[in-house]
Amino acid sequence: MKAISICLVTTLVLNTYSLASLEAQPNTTAVARNAQQTEKVKMAIQQRGTGTKAKVKIMLRNKTERKGYISRIDDLSFQLTDQKTGQTETIAYDSVEKVSGPGISGATKIVLYIGIGAAAAAIILGILASKLNHS
Repeated sequence: MKAISICLVTTLVLNTYSLASLEAQPNTTAVARNAQQTEKVKMAIQQRGTGTKAKVKIMLRNKTERKGYISRIDDLSFQLTDQKTGQTETIAYDSVEKVSGPGISGATKIVLYIGIGAAAAAIILGILASKLNHS
């Protein structure tokens, strides 16, 4: 009976210690994920460069959207200038959820081009088939 009591007390002490140490550690996967997202955003901004031709559409983590061109790039943030108003806003990389171009995506363009090509081919084949049937 004494051995069982010692085992139970030891188990309870070890469980309490392990739970306390888990609570003391921050959620490292979420921190790592945020760091990766921030680095990804920073790279996307740096690839686009600065100037009036560096147009972007930015989705922030608070679900608001900003459009404009990148006017300045820093280590922790970048400046986005609205072309219509000329107002400049400094945006931290870690507050950005998504960076995209100002227009439709490349995948959407490819689908549109394929659809237009298929429609044109169908029209041409239809015209050729009707000419062959009339001959």
